[in-house]
Amino acid sequence: MTNALEVQHGGSRYKDKAIQPGEFAMANQYDCCIFSAIKYVTRHADKNGEEDLRKGEHFVFLRLATKDLGHRKAVAHISPKHYCKANDLGRIETGIILALHAWASEQTPENMMDTDGDADIASAISNMFNALIASAYPH
Repeated sequence: MTNALEVQHGGSRYKDKAIQPGEFAMANQYDCCIFSAIKYVTRHADKNGEEDLRKGEHFVFLRLATKDLGHRKAVAHISPKHYCKANDLGRIETGIILALHAWASEQTPENMMDTDGDADIASAISNMFNALIASAYPH
């Protein structure tokens, strides 16, 4: 049987990563919204650029809108810092991944200590997505 981490249909942007977004998400028990945001921020430079970042930002707000459905607390079996370094992600991408992980593991992200709840955390992460869009895809 083929190792699913070695196969990708329609490209190689995931299987060429040292740690794939799906592998990272499963190891850390992320909900689907956190996983999707991580997937889009990880692949934006290799696939759809600004569109991927807008999709990732959308999943931040989708998670906020579904918070009453209950989200399982994430556990770091693969360090977010290790994931970002292994995949050579930039400073802003790393900040987004760290903030998403902190939110998923029910911690207040270090760079958001002045926030007051999930809505403020979602807005702060959205601002990070928009800063990345502005720097990577200036109009």
